[in-house]
Amino acid sequence: MKTEIEKVAKEKYPDNMKYGVEYQMDELRPEDLREAFKDGVEWFRKSLFHKAKDEVPQPIGGYANDICPQIPCLVKGHLSTGYGYGVRYWNVKCQVWDDEECDDYECGKDAVEEWAYLDDIIGNMED
Repeated sequence: MKTEIEKVAKEKYPDNMKYGVEYQMDELRPEDLREAFKDGVEWFRKSLFHKAKDEVPQPIGGYANDICPQIPCLVKGHLSTGYGYGVRYWNVKCQVWDDEECDDYECGKDAVEEWAYLDDIIGNMED
């Protein structure tokens, strides 16, 4: 991921590069910093979220050995709470989304537009 960030920074802001990705802070304008921050947030969001029409969550890591894994994800779509974001569980066996308590059917695959592994968002809490 660091390599990708450095590549994008060099392409987007070639005049502000000094050594690798060290910016010449005295030459950056506040609007450059705002634009770079917004670009970084959008890139990060896009790198986390997957289009539900293209792929479904896969049992990886600690979920790979479960008999019937249910994978926690942050989803965006038409949920029982309305349209928006929520934490739901992908039921690998039934290929549907289960509710936030991981015990009842929430919605079908098509109700969710995009999803991200919750583990990718919160990271390793032990670190």
